[in-house]
Amino acid sequence: MGLISVEEGREYLPGVGPGSDPAVGRLIERVSSSIAAHLGYPSRTASLGPSIESYAYTLYSGIPGGCWVVDDGEALILPARPITSITSIYDDPDLLTYGAAYLVTSTDYTYDAHAGRIFLLPSRTHGAFSSRTRAVKVSVTAGWSVIPDPIREACIRTCQAWWVSRRTGAGAEAPRTGPEGSYLPREARELLAPYRVAHGWVA
Repeated sequence: MGLISVEEGREYLPGVGPGSDPAVGRLIERVSSSIAAHLGYPSRTASLGPSIESYAYTLYSGIPGGCWVVDDGEALILPARPITSITSIYDDPDLLTYGAAYLVTSTDYTYDAHAGRIFLLPSRTHGAFSSRTRAVKVSVTAGWSVIPDPIREACIRTCQAWWVSRRTGAGAEAPRTGPEGSYLPREARELLAPYRVAHGWVA
């Protein structure tokens, strides 16, 4: 799905009528994916690109697009936010099979939903998260079920810029990112800046 509706996109694009809805829909999908990549969200699967919308992820520690062990094993950073639910966390540095014996009990941790961080509690029985690559496996639902207005506005402004650029051949001053060498206009990047996920900052 896109970050705005086709009807909204049509409203803000010059000279566009209902007959252009398929092209507008494809444009919104590409812009939405490019925004998600810019913000640092991971691909959902091997065939599905990044999205900021709510999605059930399975993340492994220490790999691109996965989660990251920080603070000497006291916390995990997730590459998507906000966190809406955590199904399970396994910490298996020995076998990487994630059996029941390696399940981290939910009473051992808490999380900051909007920061995308999971913290071990002082009263935990687990110890620290393991540093071995892929030792930690997190099943979590994260992302936005209601898209914040600044992100929607960034989507609108980027759609406008791409639509005009496609028809005039004009470029724009902005770093190129996302599909087809596309760019995010400066004003869109400014609107998106507060929403970049931690993984995007450190990657």
